[in-house]
Amino acid sequence: MSRKLLVVLFTVLACAGQSADRAEKPTAETSPSGSATESPAGQPAAGALAPALSVADQVRALDARLASLDVTQGSADMRGTMCRYRAYWEQGAVVLIEEEATLGNQGTRRARYYYDQGGSLIHYSEEPALTMDFDASGAMTDGHKTAGGAPAAIEPFEINAAQMRGRELRTAVTMGRGR
Repeated sequence: MSRKLLVVLFTVLACAGQSADRAEKPTAETSPSGSATESPAGQPAAGALAPALSVADQVRALDARLASLDVTQGSADMRGTMCRYRAYWEQGAVVLIEEEATLGNQGTRRARYYYDQGGSLIHYSEEPALTMDFDASGAMTDGHKTAGGAPAAIEPFEINAAQMRGRELRTAVTMGRGR
């Protein structure tokens, strides 16, 4: 395994054990089961992601309403690797996690993980130049990467690392909030 992959995997494990600090705002209405309520006309509650939208449209719509969402923040420091996150909640579900990980001599990695209401990763972006979209089965449907200013192939380990990190972060955030 490459050193970079090991550092990324180590960072994921460090983030999985973090504790969460809560900073909540009022949430959208949910039913007693925790699912989104519907309007009288049978339409999804305000703010719900419409499945007919493209991933890019879902990401733009979510970004446009970030200020109205609940926020949970947390961090972990494991042997010098600092991982901080900010999780955004909508209707009782994590819909976005912003992560910043300090990777020692390799610098800082900033990534965003977008989820649908069912908890599936739908979009991953890492600064400065990697984005991936996923379908409901977890298959990558679109992606772009640049390296040295030129387009580059997304490696299978990058897809797997993003999906694994996304699952681990979502699990840690959800468990930290008691949901």
